Amino acid sequence: RSSDLQRLQENVDKTLSCLDHVISYYHVANDTEKTIKEGPTGRLEEYLGCIERIQKAVEYFQDNNPDSPELNRVKSLFERGKESLETEFRSLMTRNSKPVPPILILDLISVDDELEEEPTLEHLPESVLQDIIRISGWLVDYGRNQDFMNVYYQIRSSQLDRSIKGLKEHLRKNSASFGIPYSPAVQNKRKDTPTKKPIKRPVYIPGTIRKAQNLLKQYSQHGLDSKKVGSALTPT
Repeated sequence: RSSDLQRLQENVDKTLSCLDHVISYYHVANDTEKTIKEGPTGRLEEYLGCIERIQKAVEYFQDNNPDSPELNRVKSLFERGKESLETEFRSLMTRNSKPVPPILILDLISVDDELEEEPTLEHLPESVLQDIIRISGWLVDYGRNQDFMNVYYQIRSSQLDRSIKGLKEHLRKNSASFGIPYSPAVQNKRKDTPTKKPIKRPVYIPGTIRKAQNLLKQYSQHGLDSKKVGSALTPT
Protein backbone atom coordinates (compact mmCIF):
# COMPACT_ATOMS: atom_id res chain seq x y z
CA ARG A 1 0.00 0.00 0.00
CA SER A 2 2.80 2.37 0.75
CA SER A 3 4.10 1.84 -2.78
CA ASP A 4 0.62 2.59 -4.16
CA LEU A 5 0.48 5.82 -2.18
CA GLN A 6 3.92 6.77 -3.39
CA ARG A 7 2.91 6.07 -6.98
CA LEU A 8 -0.26 8.13 -6.51
CA GLN A 9 1.74 11.03 -5.10
CA GLU A 10 4.10 10.91 -8.05
CA ASN A 11 1.14 10.98 -10.45
CA VAL A 12 -0.34 13.98 -8.62
CA ASP A 13 2.99 15.80 -8.78
CA LYS A 14 3.31 15.11 -12.49
CA THR A 15 -0.24 16.31 -13.12
CA LEU A 16 0.33 19.53 -11.18
CA SER A 17 3.56 20.11 -13.04
CA CYS A 18 1.77 19.68 -16.38
CA LEU A 19 -0.97 22.06 -15.26
CA ASP A 20 1.59 24.66 -14.25
CA HIS A 21 3.25 24.27 -17.62
CA VAL A 22 -0.04 24.73 -19.48
CA ILE A 23 -1.13 27.67 -17.34
CA SER A 24 2.19 29.41 -17.99
CA TYR A 25 1.25 29.78 -21.66
CA TYR A 26 -1.80 31.82 -20.63
CA HIS A 27 0.50 34.28 -18.84
CA VAL A 28 2.91 34.81 -21.72
CA ALA A 29 1.05 37.70 -23.33
CA ASN A 30 0.75 39.65 -20.08
CA ASP A 31 4.35 38.89 -19.09
CA THR A 32 5.91 39.99 -22.39
CA GLU A 33 3.60 42.71 -23.74
CA LYS A 34 5.39 45.64 -22.09
CA THR A 35 8.84 44.56 -23.31
CA ILE A 36 7.60 43.94 -26.85
CA LYS A 37 5.96 47.37 -27.03
CA GLU A 38 9.09 49.11 -25.73
CA GLY A 39 11.33 47.51 -28.35
CA PRO A 40 14.74 45.81 -28.38
CA THR A 41 17.03 48.86 -28.22
CA GLY A 42 19.58 48.38 -25.45
CA ARG A 43 18.28 44.95 -24.38
CA LEU A 44 18.35 42.71 -27.39
CA GLU A 45 18.90 39.41 -25.57
CA GLU A 46 15.99 40.04 -23.20
CA TYR A 47 13.83 40.95 -26.18
CA LEU A 48 14.73 37.81 -28.10
CA GLY A 49 13.99 35.78 -24.95
CA CYS A 50 10.49 37.27 -24.82
CA ILE A 51 9.88 36.49 -28.49
CA GLU A 52 11.01 32.92 -27.89
CA ARG A 53 8.41 32.56 -25.11
CA ILE A 54 5.75 34.06 -27.38
CA GLN A 55 6.67 31.71 -30.21
CA LYS A 56 6.32 28.67 -27.96
CA ALA A 57 2.94 29.94 -26.76
CA VAL A 58 1.78 30.35 -30.36
CA GLU A 59 2.80 26.77 -31.12
CA TYR A 60 1.05 25.47 -27.99
CA PHE A 61 -2.29 27.16 -28.71
CA GLN A 62 -2.20 26.21 -32.40
CA ASP A 63 -1.73 22.55 -31.45
CA ASN A 64 -3.95 22.33 -28.38
CA ASN A 65 -6.48 25.16 -28.27
CA PRO A 66 -6.74 26.96 -31.62
CA ASP A 67 -10.00 28.66 -30.60
CA SER A 68 -8.48 30.34 -27.58
CA PRO A 69 -8.43 34.16 -27.68
CA GLU A 70 -4.91 33.90 -26.26
CA LEU A 71 -3.74 32.58 -29.61
CA ASN A 72 -4.62 35.84 -31.33
CA ARG A 73 -2.90 37.83 -28.58
CA VAL A 74 0.39 35.98 -28.79
CA LYS A 75 0.33 35.91 -32.59
CA SER A 76 -0.16 39.67 -32.60
CA LEU A 77 2.74 40.12 -30.16
CA PHE A 78 4.95 37.88 -32.29
CA GLU A 79 4.29 39.96 -35.41
CA ARG A 80 4.89 43.16 -33.51
CA GLY A 81 8.16 41.79 -32.15
CA LYS A 82 9.30 40.77 -35.61
CA GLU A 83 8.54 44.24 -36.99
CA SER A 84 10.46 45.84 -34.11
CA LEU A 85 13.49 43.66 -34.87
CA GLU A 86 13.37 44.68 -38.53
CA THR A 87 13.18 48.32 -37.49
CA GLU A 88 16.11 47.89 -35.10
CA PHE A 89 18.15 46.22 -37.84
CA ARG A 90 17.58 49.17 -40.16
CA SER A 91 18.30 51.67 -37.39
CA LEU A 92 21.59 50.01 -36.39
CA MET A 93 22.77 49.83 -40.00
CA THR A 94 21.76 53.42 -40.75
CA ARG A 95 23.28 54.96 -37.61
CA ASN A 96 26.57 53.12 -37.87
CA SER A 97 27.30 52.91 -41.60
CA LYS A 98 29.58 55.83 -42.41
CA PRO A 99 31.67 56.65 -45.49
CA VAL A 100 35.27 55.45 -45.36
CA PRO A 101 37.66 58.44 -45.17
CA PRO A 102 39.56 59.01 -48.44
CA ILE A 103 42.95 58.97 -46.71
CA LEU A 104 42.24 55.54 -45.23
CA ILE A 105 41.18 54.18 -48.63
CA LEU A 106 44.44 55.44 -50.13
CA ASP A 107 46.44 53.94 -47.27
CA LEU A 108 44.84 50.57 -48.00
CA ILE A 109 45.55 50.87 -51.74
CA SER A 110 49.12 52.03 -51.21
CA VAL A 111 50.15 49.65 -48.45
CA ASP A 112 53.63 48.22 -49.08
CA ASP A 113 56.21 46.07 -47.38
CA GLU A 114 57.47 48.99 -45.30
CA LEU A 115 54.37 48.86 -43.12
CA GLU A 116 54.34 46.07 -40.54
CA GLU A 117 50.54 46.11 -40.42
CA GLU A 118 47.85 47.17 -42.84
CA PRO A 119 45.62 50.06 -41.78
CA THR A 120 42.41 48.53 -40.47
CA LEU A 121 38.98 49.26 -41.87
CA GLU A 122 36.09 48.74 -39.48
CA HIS A 123 32.75 49.02 -41.26
CA LEU A 124 30.75 48.60 -38.05
CA PRO A 125 31.70 48.71 -34.35
CA GLU A 126 32.05 45.19 -32.98
CA SER A 127 29.21 45.52 -30.44
CA VAL A 128 26.87 46.83 -33.14
CA LEU A 129 27.97 44.09 -35.52
CA GLN A 130 27.14 41.41 -32.94
CA ASP A 131 23.62 42.83 -32.45
CA ILE A 132 23.07 42.96 -36.21
CA ILE A 133 24.22 39.36 -36.52
CA ARG A 134 21.83 38.23 -33.78
CA ILE A 135 18.89 40.06 -35.33
CA SER A 136 19.60 38.91 -38.88
CA GLY A 137 20.07 35.34 -37.67
CA TRP A 138 16.66 35.42 -36.00
CA LEU A 139 15.02 36.98 -39.06
CA VAL A 140 16.53 34.32 -41.32
CA ASP A 141 15.26 31.52 -39.07
CA TYR A 142 11.87 32.87 -37.95
CA GLY A 143 11.01 36.06 -39.79
CA ARG A 144 9.35 34.28 -42.71
CA ASN A 145 10.61 36.93 -45.11
CA GLN A 146 13.99 38.33 -46.04
CA ASP A 147 13.09 41.97 -46.66
CA PHE A 148 15.81 42.99 -44.23
CA MET A 149 18.40 41.83 -46.78
CA ASN A 150 17.24 44.55 -49.16
CA VAL A 151 17.83 47.04 -46.34
CA TYR A 152 21.33 45.63 -45.89
CA TYR A 153 22.13 45.93 -49.59
CA GLN A 154 20.74 49.45 -49.86
CA ILE A 155 22.68 50.80 -46.88
CA ARG A 156 25.91 49.03 -47.86
CA SER A 157 25.59 50.35 -51.43
CA SER A 158 24.96 53.87 -50.17
CA GLN A 159 28.02 53.62 -47.91
CA LEU A 160 30.15 52.47 -50.85
CA ASP A 161 28.84 55.26 -53.09
CA ARG A 162 29.50 57.95 -50.48
CA SER A 163 32.99 56.59 -49.86
CA ILE A 164 33.85 56.67 -53.58
CA LYS A 165 32.37 60.17 -54.02
CA GLY A 166 34.46 61.39 -51.09
CA LEU A 167 37.57 59.80 -52.59
CA LYS A 168 36.93 61.39 -56.00
CA GLU A 169 36.55 64.81 -54.41
CA HIS A 170 39.70 64.29 -52.33
CA LEU A 171 41.72 63.25 -55.39
CA ARG A 172 40.38 66.17 -57.42
CA LYS A 173 41.52 68.64 -54.77
CA ASN A 174 44.93 67.02 -54.48
CA SER A 175 45.55 66.19 -58.14
CA ALA A 176 48.16 68.93 -58.49
CA SER A 177 50.33 67.64 -55.64
CA PHE A 178 52.99 64.90 -55.75
CA GLY A 179 51.57 63.02 -52.80
CA ILE A 180 48.82 63.08 -50.25
CA PRO A 181 49.43 63.61 -46.52
CA TYR A 182 49.55 60.55 -44.33
CA SER A 183 46.59 59.50 -42.24
CA PRO A 184 47.19 59.70 -38.44
CA ALA A 185 47.67 55.92 -38.25
CA VAL A 186 50.48 55.98 -40.78
CA GLN A 187 52.03 59.11 -39.27
CA ASN A 188 52.34 57.34 -35.93
CA LYS A 189 53.83 54.28 -37.61
CA ARG A 190 56.39 56.45 -39.46
CA LYS A 191 57.59 58.12 -36.27
CA ASP A 192 59.06 54.80 -35.25
CA THR A 193 60.80 54.35 -38.62
CA PRO A 194 62.13 57.80 -39.61
CA THR A 195 64.74 56.47 -42.03
CA LYS A 196 62.21 54.90 -44.37
CA LYS A 197 61.00 56.72 -47.44
CA PRO A 198 57.47 58.15 -47.36
CA ILE A 199 54.76 56.44 -49.31
CA LYS A 200 53.62 58.22 -52.44
CA ARG A 201 49.87 57.72 -52.60
CA PRO A 202 48.27 57.69 -56.03
CA VAL A 203 46.71 60.90 -57.26
CA TYR A 204 43.76 60.80 -59.63
CA ILE A 205 44.88 58.37 -62.28
CA PRO A 206 42.94 55.76 -64.27
CA GLY A 207 42.36 52.69 -62.16
CA THR A 208 42.55 54.35 -58.72
CA ILE A 209 38.77 54.56 -58.31
CA ARG A 210 38.32 51.03 -59.67
CA LYS A 211 40.87 49.72 -57.17
CA ALA A 212 39.09 51.57 -54.38
CA GLN A 213 35.72 50.11 -55.38
CA ASN A 214 37.10 46.57 -55.46
CA LEU A 215 38.87 47.09 -52.15
CA LEU A 216 35.78 48.39 -50.37
CA LYS A 217 33.68 45.54 -51.73
CA GLN A 218 36.20 43.03 -50.39
CA TYR A 219 36.20 44.64 -46.95
CA SER A 220 32.41 44.78 -46.89
CA GLN A 221 32.38 40.98 -47.12
CA HIS A 222 34.15 40.70 -43.76
CA GLY A 223 31.27 42.08 -41.70
CA LEU A 224 28.03 40.18 -41.47
CA ASP A 225 29.02 37.99 -44.37
CA SER A 226 31.93 36.30 -42.59
CA LYS A 227 29.89 35.57 -39.48
CA LYS A 228 27.84 32.70 -40.85
CA VAL A 229 24.59 34.67 -40.90
CA GLY A 230 25.99 35.11 -43.82
CA SER A 231 25.43 33.25 -47.00
CA ALA A 232 22.13 35.09 -47.30
CA LEU A 233 23.86 38.44 -46.89
CA THR A 234 26.75 38.20 -49.32
CA PRO A 235 26.87 41.49 -51.25
CA THR A 236 26.27 41.44 -54.99
